[in-house]
Amino acid sequence: MPDGTSRFRARGQDILHFMGTSTFSQYTVVADISVVAVQPDAPMDRTCLLGCGITTGYGAARITAGVEEGSNVAVFGAGCVGLSVVQGAVAQKAGKIIVVDVNPAKEEWATRFGATDFVNPTKLPEGQSVVDKLVEMTDGGCDYTFDCTGNVSVMRAALEACHKGWGQSIIIGVAAAGQEIATRREFLFLFFSFSFCCYYSRLTRDHSIPTGHGPRLEGQRLRRRQGPQPAPRPRPGLPRRPPQGGRIHHPPQDAGHHQRGL
Repeated sequence: MPDGTSRFRARGQDILHFMGTSTFSQYTVVADISVVAVQPDAPMDRTCLLGCGITTGYGAARITAGVEEGSNVAVFGAGCVGLSVVQGAVAQKAGKIIVVDVNPAKEEWATRFGATDFVNPTKLPEGQSVVDKLVEMTDGGCDYTFDCTGNVSVMRAALEACHKGWGQSIIIGVAAAGQEIATRREFLFLFFSFSFCCYYSRLTRDHSIPTGHGPRLEGQRLRRRQGPQPAPRPRPGLPRRPPQGGRIHHPPQDAGHHQRGL
């Protein structure tokens, strides 16, 4: 529980709540932040999808990243979470949606969910990495990348496949305990954002997902109650992301900031 206590006991010992919910048990006690109220007539074949997988991936694209129309997106891993990211990117009207997976059978599913391209790293020519391939396909790198694998090597590839200056890498997968993400230090200065996103991608009891038909979840629509967030201010000294089809704007040398001050 959030207060550090547990409501489960077995054989005289406390049992911790798995991922804060313990939904594999027949009955459970959870904190209010882990509950979303649904209307009594909400169809169970729809509400059962509102677990960590669907909402985490969908919310990563729409809420955490806020993918813009026409953006180039790469999704690493075409499982439940990855395909949900694809759906979120489609809803945001992303331009190129590239799914990366080593399982060739996932290509059909990725296409059905809205992916425009599929890359299998094991099928690339000798000497070409998946990062090289994505940079080539997007003319410099992706605007947004999403790791849905929990593999730290894939997390690094997702970061390094971002476009220099404004690329954002969102890490959704949860790595094994004790594993570390490694990358060259220049990537931490050249990329705009490196974010972690799990546990429903900020989707809380204050949000709901409109289904487009039938009963809806109670609450607000899938956005913050305080309204749209202001656009992030570009870092000084780095080129701003150009508008669709536009040119990169380089700040003047006397802009009052130094590269070493980033």
